[in-house]
Amino acid sequence: MRLSACTGLNTVEREQEGTYLVFLPGLHGNPGGMVKVTSLGSTPNACSPVVWMPWRNPDTGKGFLVVRVACATLRGVPVDAAFTLSYSVDLGSTADVRIPGAYLWASESDAAEYTPMKDYQYNSTHALNTVTRTATGKYTVHLPGLVRPGGNPQVSAYNFTATCGVTGWRPVEHEHQVEVVCRGAQGDPVDAQFAFLFRQ
Repeated sequence: MRLSACTGLNTVEREQEGTYLVFLPGLHGNPGGMVKVTSLGSTPNACSPVVWMPWRNPDTGKGFLVVRVACATLRGVPVDAAFTLSYSVDLGSTADVRIPGAYLWASESDAAEYTPMKDYQYNSTHALNTVTRTATGKYTVHLPGLVRPGGNPQVSAYNFTATCGVTGWRPVEHEHQVEVVCRGAQGDPVDAQFAFLFRQ
């Protein structure tokens, strides 16, 4: 078990089949930020964040960021599975070092175009990221100011309504555009919320 950056061991509790609570000590002062979850192993399961929020243990007084994680087969059946989890605020940037990249929580699955909530998005150029829905289950993430070629986009379905993936990304004029597709249990595109992370 890895240490939290704020000291202390991260812990995991299994709530029921396929559902877990992850406790990250010392991070209760950060209500926003971004959580990325990826299933681990050769079995093609899918794991995703359901919710994350600050919490203080009433018995010990210790503060945590608590993340609920759901894992399921590609047909949507809950299953116990191994996973990796990362959490960051401003991609870990400090006053002296700004890490180039962006993240957002795409919370409006059927909106034609919108700006995600400010607490749950970040852009190292200080611009606001936006999302457009181009068709059912298909989205373009717009990252203003991030114009260098390359980069590493990652996406997880949020609240486990689908499986989401990146189909392409490229700089276009004054922004980076990342194409995201979300699919349901039968493989058809479906509208879904997702957590998105991009590093350059």
